[in-house]
Amino acid sequence: MSLGTVAPGRPYQADMGNGFVPWRRDVHYAEAREVAISGLLDRLAFTRDSRHWGYKLRFGLFEVSPDDMHLIASAMQAMLDFPSPH
Repeated sequence: MSLGTVAPGRPYQADMGNGFVPWRRDVHYAEAREVAISGLLDRLAFTRDSRHWGYKLRFGLFEVSPDDMHLIASAMQAMLDFPSPH
């Protein structure tokens, strides 16, 4: 598991070989420890009240609220470089 924030800049295509040229965004990753998401499911806005919350993760990037990012970062003991929501 990793934790990071999308870097400024435009998406770009990267040649992965065999005709596979997906779009990419650069990400600033933070040092973090791995934690089970099960302890956070009822507290995160994007997982609360949804039995099928993991389906959202299959489509790549999606926006996570500042509150959720701070909750995840705290659980993973990660230092992120973005403003606090409060």
